[in-house]
Amino acid sequence: MTVDFDIVKFLNTAGPIYLLVIITFALIYAIGRPKGRK
Repeated sequence: MTVDFDIVKFLNTAGPIYLLVIITFALIYAIGRPKGRK
């Protein structure tokens, strides 16, 4: 049960951060792609 609680706590903590990283990476890729193509 302690392990499950740690996993849930980890997901609750890292979830938003992981999502934010994906969004940031997607924005950088979308913005940087046209410039890098030139």
